[in-house]
Amino acid sequence: MKKILSLAISAILLLTLFACAAETPPEIPAPLGTDAESPTPQETPSSEPPEDTGTESDDPHETLSSEPLDFIDPHGLFSAAGMPVPSEVGGGDIEKFYTPCIDKLYVSSPIWEDIAMYLGLTEREFLDNLYEKYEGNFWSTFDKSSLMETTNLLSIMVVYDIPNEVVLASIMELNDMNENFAVQFGDEDFRDRKFTDAEIEALLSRDAATVLEHFATEKAVVIGDKVYSPVWLYLHTPEDYEKAGITIEMLEEKLNLYGDFNLTAEAAKAFEAKLSEFTGQSVTLEQRQAD
Repeated sequence: MKKILSLAISAILLLTLFACAAETPPEIPAPLGTDAESPTPQETPSSEPPEDTGTESDDPHETLSSEPLDFIDPHGLFSAAGMPVPSEVGGGDIEKFYTPCIDKLYVSSPIWEDIAMYLGLTEREFLDNLYEKYEGNFWSTFDKSSLMETTNLLSIMVVYDIPNEVVLASIMELNDMNENFAVQFGDEDFRDRKFTDAEIEALLSRDAATVLEHFATEKAVVIGDKVYSPVWLYLHTPEDYEKAGITIEMLEEKLNLYGDFNLTAEAAKAFEAKLSEFTGQSVTLEQRQAD
């Protein structure tokens, strides 16, 4: 699976769950959609574009792309919901199964470092602070529907009261970096990572509903200021769908997108059963394998 390259440090704490008590302190995950190998503001950019090596990083802040997110259930969310672990291998569009928003919303370099610097903290201190504040890590966020319950650029701006001018300056710096990489390497994908004027305006509004209009993935269901990722649907019941205000029509327009997740046969069958019960029609999620 070709993963979206990010100009960032460690991966996500994107969102929020509760860490299991352990004999030793848990490792502190970093924000989602970032790349531990990317240059920081204090470093000279490499002469080569960020590259996905497919190997795990030695950095204590593991990146999402290097973490085998598809067969981990450390907090027992899947077993508690009576659902099989969704995928035992990578490939497909498995990351979009778990994440409700596009990568841009999840803190990346230089935004990450700039916010830590504004707060007078080192990167590690900021990570530790986030971990303590959200009492968990990325894996705990699967059952969350509010951006303010997860770790993302909007929630960090609000929770830590980061001024818009700090965020804007950092976003523009990131845009410049991506433009320079696009020119240097002749790769238009870098330009796709630049924040648009509309996305910047939405972020600076600090309004979750407005942010979701611009940052939610096409596979997530958005209702006002709430967003329901495919894994939220997977973990919850048809009764929960109704309580959330999700309609049959909302799901019907998403179903043809749900064959890209590379779910196991068991997981696909369990998900099909829920979707079929809710929609009143036979739903088949034939999983299309990635090259």
